[in-house]
Amino acid sequence: LQSVEMLRNILYFTALFASVSALDCPEQYQLLEGRCIRPFLLWENDSLRNLMQNATQECTNDGAHFPVIKNDKDNDAFNRIVNTFDQIKGWNVFLVIDLVCNGWSNVLEWRDGSSVKYTPYPGVNLDFDCTKSTVISRAKHDDWQVVSMDVNYSYTVLCVMDPK
Repeated sequence: LQSVEMLRNILYFTALFASVSALDCPEQYQLLEGRCIRPFLLWENDSLRNLMQNATQECTNDGAHFPVIKNDKDNDAFNRIVNTFDQIKGWNVFLVIDLVCNGWSNVLEWRDGSSVKYTPYPGVNLDFDCTKSTVISRAKHDDWQVVSMDVNYSYTVLCVMDPK
């Protein structure tokens, strides 16, 4: 009876390991923090208004999106992800996140239409006209910052998808 139970446990853990290790990402993507990540732009000095159309299209073509940060766990994970790339590790990275401007209300929301209910401490005031500005994540400072859509900064764009 003990050997049957032991065999059952071995088979269970073997199947569990096989299902976890079978997580796979498409070509050009790497598995980081349980997500498939493609570094589309790591340090691109431009305005968001110029970058967004091409960056959005590139990620969408892959079935991916920009980072979605809805809690401290997501925020910490993307801070760690940004710091895995040697080209930008420890820099003041302006990470583009998957926020869009609602055309009716001029309020930021997540691309999936859900409202923004989280901002990392100490918070950021989201009461502004999002047709002119948006919010980015700053990994080095562990916060978010409002930036103009028309001012040049060095942006990082990651395409994100769930592993298969």
